Amino acid sequence: SVEQLQTMQHADLLSASGVPARDAFVPKVAGADQSNSEQTVIRRADGTTAWVSITVAPLHDDDGSYVGNLAHLEDITARKHTEDALAVERERYLTAFHSAPVGMAQVSPEGRFELVNDALGALLGFPPEQLLGRSVVELTYPEDTERTIAAVTAMANGESSSYIAEKRYKHANGHPVWVAISAVPVTGPDGTVHHFLGHYLDVTE
Repeated sequence: SVEQLQTMQHADLLSASGVPARDAFVPKVAGADQSNSEQTVIRRADGTTAWVSITVAPLHDDDGSYVGNLAHLEDITARKHTEDALAVERERYLTAFHSAPVGMAQVSPEGRFELVNDALGALLGFPPEQLLGRSVVELTYPEDTERTIAAVTAMANGESSSYIAEKRYKHANGHPVWVAISAVPVTGPDGTVHHFLGHYLDVTE
């Protein structure tokens, strides 16, 4: 109840995991001239815990002297659970991505490698980190660049839902590598293309 809260201190609400955050946060807000925010875990009256966002603003009297703080608490438990679930899904995705036996890449709408697995690096003869930021067109064999540009542009503009083709990439040693590629655009809730996800298979004879 409100009456119970009025008799409690900040520390009375914290779970054990929230104490370190409290100890770091309190010195920042004591006598501060501006608002400060933190996220921490508190105990509810029923013993369960909740994530809250706390914003603390300094209070001053008519003479401008600091007299205390005004705190605003927002329950962000649902948001934190969503973030945690997304983090788990992201970790699963990355594990599957990097351990895939075939080449895989995440490519920006501008056609640059954002994420590359070891299998694709081995296919093209590059350490994966050396492919990051490079253009797929730059690594495409000259005779295949025109249709590659057209495919990237069509997917980025929402005019194509996939790209399936066999094309030549330039190996790090300079020779062509025939690759069967299958790529799809990954979109957000508003339909905007965030990136392309591609699978690459060596079909060089």
